[in-house]
Amino acid sequence: MISNPGPGHNSLAPMTFDSAADLPRDIPRMHYFKCDIDALWDVLVEMPLEMGGFYMRAILSMYKHMEGLPADDEVARMRLGGMDIRTYRRLKAVLLARPKCLVERPSGRISNGRFEEEIISYVTEFKKRRDAAIEREAQKRSAQRSRELPGKVGQKSAELRPEVPAKSAGSPPNIRRDVFEILNEINMGPTTVLAEIDQSGGQTVVPHARVIRTIVREEKEESQTQSLDLPLPETRISGGVQKARKSIPYSADFEAFWSAYPDRTNNSKSKAWEAWRKLTPAERQQASASLPTFSAYCRANPTYRCVYAERYLSEKRFETQGGARTSTALAIASPTAWWRDASKVATKTPEMWRKAIEQFANGSWLVEKLGPPPGHALCVVPSDVLTELRLTEIYDTAGARKTAH
Repeated sequence: MISNPGPGHNSLAPMTFDSAADLPRDIPRMHYFKCDIDALWDVLVEMPLEMGGFYMRAILSMYKHMEGLPADDEVARMRLGGMDIRTYRRLKAVLLARPKCLVERPSGRISNGRFEEEIISYVTEFKKRRDAAIEREAQKRSAQRSRELPGKVGQKSAELRPEVPAKSAGSPPNIRRDVFEILNEINMGPTTVLAEIDQSGGQTVVPHARVIRTIVREEKEESQTQSLDLPLPETRISGGVQKARKSIPYSADFEAFWSAYPDRTNNSKSKAWEAWRKLTPAERQQASASLPTFSAYCRANPTYRCVYAERYLSEKRFETQGGARTSTALAIASPTAWWRDASKVATKTPEMWRKAIEQFANGSWLVEKLGPPPGHALCVVPSDVLTELRLTEIYDTAGARKTAH
């Protein structure tokens, strides 16, 4: 294979690979490519729009798949977006007559010189970086093994520098004592250390200080080396270190409710759990008992978007589902309900009603927020709002949605 591509955006680069299968298997896909804007523009302005669009689509397809167009015209035209095969063959023949645009390889693939040049450069750079990363990792492991073998390193150093043991032999004996004992002596104060050092051989403080620091540094390096074998308490992830998450202990009755909920897509189980904990035991039982009817309604109305379990619980929508409809009657019968006060009802404008209905009437009518359902004798929603939103067609007198709208 020839490996010296020619210059220029549309220059004819000699063939060095035939398809993406010839590239390294671990090479990542290209997302950007270089473009000689002037050279490309000069080529495009000389073409009719149809031909220029075909040429650009062919070039982009090559970069996207990192190989030339397939030799099979049927497969190639599908790769270009499913264009008419006769149009594909006609435009391909015209551009093949311009070697600076498209060329046909021995295998039958349709390629472009600048495209092959960019792929060659991309693969070469990838291999260099991969090999450099492998070399760095090998050096890192070699350095780590050297730290784990202090005996051999010490022996090697002694062979290279034979004068070091000779000098060390003349050091005071107390230097060889345990490092913690020496540190304790230092902590006793500078006067005591000076007196002891002077009596041991007339040495000055400075050499002893250097030796002590050396011992401390060696102890520190040894402790760091040993710490490499200790288990890490964090969980390693890409981009940093993340501490292990604590699992939330859900109750058995909530797990039963959660598993029976009709649609848990994109739902937050933890938020639903928080809403569940705020309910009374009777309300929890009521919510679980309402799920069969609510699930049947969701299946019968595929266009209805099932609310999140968190909202289903926090807004107590279960009160108007199936056997829970008795709660609607109880809410209507409440003598202290806000909607029984005409002055409070009068303060609500049509716009306020629209917003409240949008928030609290999503599949079921929430009596506590909206009053009796549409069609009920005690309904307090203005008639013009009922007509505008077609509420009597959507909800029955028990507050359940009749059809999906």
